[in-house]
Amino acid sequence: MAKFQIFSDSCCDLPKAIRDQYHLDYCRMNFVVDGKEYVADLDWAEVKPEEFYGFLSSGRQCKTTQVPLQE
Repeated sequence: MAKFQIFSDSCCDLPKAIRDQYHLDYCRMNFVVDGKEYVADLDWAEVKPEEFYGFLSSGRQCKTTQVPLQE
C-alpha cells in the first residue's frame, strides 16, 4: 500500500487531538488587520480567538491571504 499524507489549510476545523491521532498536517494561511499580517494557526498560537473576533466586530479592515509560497 502506498504511503500518503493528508493536508488541509488553516480554514479547517480539526482539533489538535485529531490531527495528532491521524498524523494530519495543515498549511498555515495568514490574515491581515489594518495592514499588519498575522499567522492563522489552528491552535491560535499568535492571536487568540477573542482577539481575532474582536478585530472583526470592531469594524477594522480584515482580509485573508492565500497560503504563502514558503509554507
